[in-house]
Amino acid sequence: MSITLFDTFIRHRRYVDNYSEKTISTYLQAMRTWKRVLGDKEIDKQSLKDFVIGMREANISPASCNVYIKAFNGYLIWLFENEYIPEPLHIKHLKAEKKIIKPFNDSQLKALITFKPKKFCEHRLHTLLLLLIDTGVRIDEALSLRRNDVDFDSLLVLVRGKGKKQRLIPFSLEFRKSLFKFLTKHSFDLVFCTRNGTRYSYVNCWRDFRILADKLGIEGVRVSPHTIRHTFARNYLREDGNVFYLSRALGHTNIQTTKQYIEVETEDLQEAHLKTSILSRLR
Repeated sequence: MSITLFDTFIRHRRYVDNYSEKTISTYLQAMRTWKRVLGDKEIDKQSLKDFVIGMREANISPASCNVYIKAFNGYLIWLFENEYIPEPLHIKHLKAEKKIIKPFNDSQLKALITFKPKKFCEHRLHTLLLLLIDTGVRIDEALSLRRNDVDFDSLLVLVRGKGKKQRLIPFSLEFRKSLFKFLTKHSFDLVFCTRNGTRYSYVNCWRDFRILADKLGIEGVRVSPHTIRHTFARNYLREDGNVFYLSRALGHTNIQTTKQYIEVETEDLQEAHLKTSILSRLR
């Protein structure tokens, strides 16, 4: 029964809980993976274990498994809360290798910031990257911005994060100049739109970003909007920013999520060691 209820769960998440289509897509992919591994086998404690084993036997990485596990756990919680199963069920996450995201360095950021766009598509990408660098917002939040979301007088932008939660994010005078100039180049409602006024897709944005990075000679770092978000968080804290303020700026409901963005870089360790080394002080 619990498998056949999945369509009801999806409708509930979409129309009652108002979850984003991106989240809905993750739920659907998790169920497709379940059916690929176990077919129409019903949910119980043993089948949940078999699900994890089947994913690993299919060479799905631990990180990807955890994405599906998180989504499936959402379904399990819904089943129990609505009394479709007699006891709460839960799948444990797998231990996955934690990869350190290398941020953009100052010279790479300067190359992006000082790039001189000529065509409309270059102006769009450049302004978008400046927004990400200046505010640390998620790429989906940036791509969904509309003109009315921008308050040029108060230097604030209204973004809609996960779960459709809204928050106001401050931006700089420097970004205001760039955004104002870009918005004179089109009259559509969406800030970062195509020439026809439709939404600028994430896939095209990422493609254009990689092309620009190659053009500017940026290498040795993963070129993605999320790397900019990580760079923003790291810089915020290195400049003595408050971690609680950072958590709000990033749209995190749990400060532990924010702390995952904090990585002590080798250069920071070296600088701290030079200041605190006993041998350097006493010899």
